[in-house]
Amino acid sequence: MNDRNSEKERIMNQYRVRQTRQILAITAAIFLVLLAAVIHKRPDLFGTYSRSSLFAAQAITIAVFLGFTNWNWRCPSCAAFLSSDIYRRRCKKCGTHLQ
Repeated sequence: MNDRNSEKERIMNQYRVRQTRQILAITAAIFLVLLAAVIHKRPDLFGTYSRSSLFAAQAITIAVFLGFTNWNWRCPSCAAFLSSDIYRRRCKKCGTHLQ
């Protein structure tokens, strides 16, 4: 029984780590995409950048975020993708309690 509880705790801790990383990634991605938009609208802040270079920076930010999410946001028990719910309680695939 103790092994089952320790495995449950390990899964819950791993989920919290992944959840924290995901929240940080969401925050960073939103910040960088919005920063590029502000730089485009206010060239006096950081200098003038071409519209295409700012669009490329936004596209790269989104691509990196999606790649990170695909790697990070998985069930610690079965490795299934956890979908869009950042506060998920159970894995839809294996039914493991995450919180």
